[in-house]
Amino acid sequence: MKEMDRIRVCSLSLTFDSHLLWAHYASGWDGLAIEVELPQKDGAIREVEYGGFYYCISPSAGTAKESARRVLTSRHPDWSYEKEVRVFADSEWYQLQSPVKRVIVGHRMNASMRETLRILCAEKGIPLRKTGVGDEGIDADMVYPLKSGRDEVVPKIRG
Repeated sequence: MKEMDRIRVCSLSLTFDSHLLWAHYASGWDGLAIEVELPQKDGAIREVEYGGFYYCISPSAGTAKESARRVLTSRHPDWSYEKEVRVFADSEWYQLQSPVKRVIVGHRMNASMRETLRILCAEKGIPLRKTGVGDEGIDADMVYPLKSGRDEVVPKIRG
């Protein structure tokens, strides 16, 4: 389908606190997550539908563009832990209405990389958090400057 070749897709998750997401997409907890706020009503943004089906294209399904978007937002239920949202764009970029809300780094990220991100985020006024994993799940603790080669963190900040 030629229409699918023209669409640009950005896949995002509605959550940061999934062990599987950190393992699969953040190099086993040494990557990062970038939190952004998406507009509530924008036809370019769609939540993925998880079901035991895949969307089938038929002549009565509407435009080629709409059919392509429906195909690209249909996934098997095994992937539902991703709580995925897809942003579609016809041009090179999708312009966010507001800036990055925060950056969350995995707890296994290299300390010097984390410190570099802390400096960059501080310059831009973006909160930097570091994942913590405990009995209650995954949380995101504030990251402070390195002292004596180790992070200073304020624990138990949820969300």
